[in-house]
Amino acid sequence: MCCGWSDHGPYLLLGGTDRRLRLWDLTTSNNSYLVCKSGSDSQDAAVQYKSRVVDGCEVLIESDQQTMDEESTDDRQGALLKPPPIGHMDSITDVAIVRGHNDYVITTSADGVIKIWK
Repeated sequence: MCCGWSDHGPYLLLGGTDRRLRLWDLTTSNNSYLVCKSGSDSQDAAVQYKSRVVDGCEVLIESDQQTMDEESTDDRQGALLKPPPIGHMDSITDVAIVRGHNDYVITTSADGVIKIWK
């Protein structure tokens, strides 16, 4: 997990056992988003965010959002070669932000893969 401050306010950048990398905007929940899907997510996988109050505490909720019909794009392509997945194939274990001339996000996963995101 990484926390920081942008022009829009505080945020959390984190990954987890679902192999997704997320940015949680702590000021405006509608600005939260998936930075990178899991390596096993379909191309059309999408999520939506909304906040609600639970026991007097504001909670940000992520829910899956179906963007296409039940048949995935991968199923329709048949036996065509598919590019390798962009996201992690195992749990994300660490997230870091490197600031400098160019900013990068570095993630590592339980299977030993290190990814650098520009």
